[in-house]
Amino acid sequence: MQDAEDSLPAGPPPAGHTTTRRRRQWPHVARVLVLGYLGVILLGTALLTLPVSNMQGAWTPVWVAFFTATSAVCVTGLIVVDTGTHFSYFGQTVIMLLIQIGGLGYATAYIFIVLLLGRKLSTGDQNILRTGLNLPHLGHLREVVVRVVIITLAVEALGMAIMLPAFLRHRGGGGVFDALFQAVSSFNNAGFSTFTDSLVSFAGNPAIGLTMPILTVLGGIGFIVMMDLHERFFLRRRRILSLHTHVVLRATALLLIVGFVLSLVFEWNNPATLAGDPLGVKLLKAFSMSVFPRTCGFNTVGYNVVTPSTYLLTLVLMFIGASPGGTGGGVKTTSFAVISLATLNSFRGRTATIIHGRKVPARVLINAYGLLTVWFAVLLVASVAIAHFEPFGTEDIVFETVSALGTVGLSRGITANLHWTSQGVLCLLMILGRVGPITAGSIAFHPAPPEVVHYPVEDVLVG
Repeated sequence: MQDAEDSLPAGPPPAGHTTTRRRRQWPHVARVLVLGYLGVILLGTALLTLPVSNMQGAWTPVWVAFFTATSAVCVTGLIVVDTGTHFSYFGQTVIMLLIQIGGLGYATAYIFIVLLLGRKLSTGDQNILRTGLNLPHLGHLREVVVRVVIITLAVEALGMAIMLPAFLRHRGGGGVFDALFQAVSSFNNAGFSTFTDSLVSFAGNPAIGLTMPILTVLGGIGFIVMMDLHERFFLRRRRILSLHTHVVLRATALLLIVGFVLSLVFEWNNPATLAGDPLGVKLLKAFSMSVFPRTCGFNTVGYNVVTPSTYLLTLVLMFIGASPGGTGGGVKTTSFAVISLATLNSFRGRTATIIHGRKVPARVLINAYGLLTVWFAVLLVASVAIAHFEPFGTEDIVFETVSALGTVGLSRGITANLHWTSQGVLCLLMILGRVGPITAGSIAFHPAPPEVVHYPVEDVLVG
């Protein structure tokens, strides 16, 4: 549900819309998306400040409520107060609803309410929804919205049912809410937990240690992929899967396998993480370490005590993130795959990028490289800004900024100790990561006019 920059500029214009009109609509759509998320964050802030949201019945400081609401709506998971001990059941319910809205995308939630009220979708509603969901066209929007909501609720309910017995044994009747909260948080790649130590206490429980990573992967691959798989294997409407689905599934599988194996190798003898654990627990922890860094900030080990190799691996996984149209962030698995293959082709002297018998358009490569450049630039500026005012080490600050922009939520324990200005930078990074840096940046620029002049082509030496 993220990085709308991959959506509107791609593909042919919808029927009845000229290219010029699409270019004019793009900044407006981006502005509506950004302001929509800000509106939900401010509403969440107001609710979380109320005494009824606080476990002690006191007013929560506005800044604490704002940071928490931003992290929830942006499905990140960075916190400045402990969710389970600071917020009451009412406050935790507000956080869970903010996570659900943020994971679905505020546009999807809004359109679903519009449909429930029996209203017709305006052209503006359709463009906003298409951008929020990264849809390649404007057809069957009503069906898409309904299916997205049904998939979300069904997967979360199934995950809750599987984990419920374990949480009931741990917390008694309160385990019902814990199971629901963790299911919503994991599917939406949020990383919020009602437990102070996140999932460290449940690292050896297969019902939780497998279910939550699987929910995270399902939310991360994206609704487009899930609907494509449903149409292909259950409804039999499609003969073959789309190229997008192939790329997402292969890239996801590769990252999971590589992350799992390397986590085992890097942490096997680390007494602070895996050493001393039974084999089964080691495997569960390594599996979670290959899943959660890719935009879901749960943790079964402390990332302030991992080896330097695991630290760097985690940075890479957080940077890549989930897939377009999903509940996670990052530069996306598809961007990672396309850039990797294009780079490999440059070594081989090939000018075209071929994936699964299909040629990838040049504009896709331009979008991917542009997104990568913007990501590096934003991370550099944010890291330098925070490092200038904070006493923490560079490795902690870089970890924090990558986690925020990637909407991951993992931390090495410095979030609550940062100055409010540095926390403000993290809030900005989380919002940029949720709506997409290019989408947010497009608000400041006028759309380029259609090209009417063709210029001569001339090479520029690079490399």
